[in-house]
Amino acid sequence: MSTSLEEQSPVQLLIAAKLTEALHPSVLEITVVDASSGKFKVKVVSDAFKGKATLQRHRAVNGALKEELLNGTIHALEIVADAPAS
Repeated sequence: MSTSLEEQSPVQLLIAAKLTEALHPSVLEITVVDASSGKFKVKVVSDAFKGKATLQRHRAVNGALKEELLNGTIHALEIVADAPAS
């Protein structure tokens, strides 16, 4: 992740836990775009994305964070989701 655990907000830690559990990423970066409005950017690189279209990758990320998106903990999410380079 791009910041140390001590520097991350509770929401960043929650996002990290959910995405790690669901996708087992080799790279996971979580950036706060605007904490007051719940806007975040995530970069996820995972073997789970191999052979998947961009829409399928984004759906996987959104699915892992479904509860937080529905309850407003996360208001907006910018997603970069890639498979590892071969």
